[in-house]
Amino acid sequence: MAFDRNEQLVSERVCGAVIVVRDPAVLARPIAGVAALSRQVIELARAGFGEVTVLAEAPPGLEATVQDDLQRAGEVLPVRFDPAFGEGRRARGAFVLNGAIVKASSLILLTRADDPPVALQLGSRIVARQLRGEGAAELGAASFWSAASVAQDRLMSIGAGEAIPLDPPGEAARQVLRDTSKPSDGLVSRYLNRPISQQVSGWLLRFGWIRPGHATVLTALTAVAMFFSLARATPISIALGCLLFHVASVIDGLDGEIARATYRASARGAALDTAVDMASNVLFAIDLT
Repeated sequence: MAFDRNEQLVSERVCGAVIVVRDPAVLARPIAGVAALSRQVIELARAGFGEVTVLAEAPPGLEATVQDDLQRAGEVLPVRFDPAFGEGRRARGAFVLNGAIVKASSLILLTRADDPPVALQLGSRIVARQLRGEGAAELGAASFWSAASVAQDRLMSIGAGEAIPLDPPGEAARQVLRDTSKPSDGLVSRYLNRPISQQVSGWLLRFGWIRPGHATVLTALTAVAMFFSLARATPISIALGCLLFHVASVIDGLDGEIARATYRASARGAALDTAVDMASNVLFAIDLT
């Protein structure tokens, strides 16, 4: 299922998508802790596509990884790898992973029942096009992705926030983490804490074993260090304790950012994060008293 531009639920738009891979190495490339292929497949699922065919050989373990990521994101979508596009295959939409990950809010434009655009353009690059029974050779041709072959009235430009360019990889990860910001963030959080915490989250997510719980533990340890520093009640220890209190508030954003970036957000994790945050505030108040 997908939502149209008027946010009315449309159930008739289930269709297939094909991911055209010019560089197979891009499939498993991690972007903020999640494979690039997984991110695109999840966006396709959220846009209402019913199946995905990836025109490439599956690297070892990637199929299972994609399904795990889909499950964490709360989505279900059949994904198959097919190096040779079958002559009888038909699908609406084609996506190039070495160009950009197109978000669901733009992908649904290709599934509109009323005169959908033929192609989506990001800057000067076509990042998504309808399929009309093309074969593998046609899909791989540069002319298929050229804007020159698409009438301007059937070409729709999308904003920079509607797709994640895959190059350079560091910028792709930063864009994913920027999207983890919350509308409820205050001025201090938005302009001071978030920029710092998102940089740290990006660095931590380079390690595949990092989970949101690790950041929650780090917040708790920082709060404990703050408590003992303030309890010494010397001018230097009080200054250090106040600094640690702010550091704890910055670190407090890590677990949520990591959870949202890697599709690991949960009610249990949110409750634990809130409990640690409240405990930090209580410890700070006790020390000041």
